[in-house]
Order: sequence, then C-alpha cells, then structure tokens
Amino acid sequence: MQKFRNEKWRVFDFLWMLHTMDYSSRDHFGNLLLRTFSIFGLFTILSGFVLYYLSSRTIRRMRKRMRTAA
Repeated sequence: MQKFRNEKWRVFDFLWMLHTMDYSSRDHFGNLLLRTFSIFGLFTILSGFVLYYLSSRTIRRMRKRMRTAA
C-alpha cells in the first residue's frame, strides 16, 4: 500500500528534517550533528552572558559603588 502525501506534508517533512538535522531517516533526533550544534549554542549563550558582565556599564558602576562604600 502506498501512502499519499500532498504538498503541505512534503514541506512539513522537509522542515522537520532541517529541524532535527537528520538528513537520512528523518526520525532520529539524537544524532551527533544535533548534539554538536546544541553544545555550541549553549557555549554561545554563556559567552554572551560573560561578555555582557565584562562590558556592562551598569555592572561596572555597581562594582565601583561597592568598592567606595566598603
């Protein structure tokens, strides 16, 4: 028996394949490529928080006030 797929389902399948980054079977989303991108994404977010902390004028002012108050 052959299943009928219309154009909307083909678009959905293509987008799901891109989302899960599984280009062969399209149903295994715990592959190495996805894990690598996830770890890289977490690293990017954490480095953004560190850069904000190091370059923020507000944080710098608060640290300066704490030093002068002590």
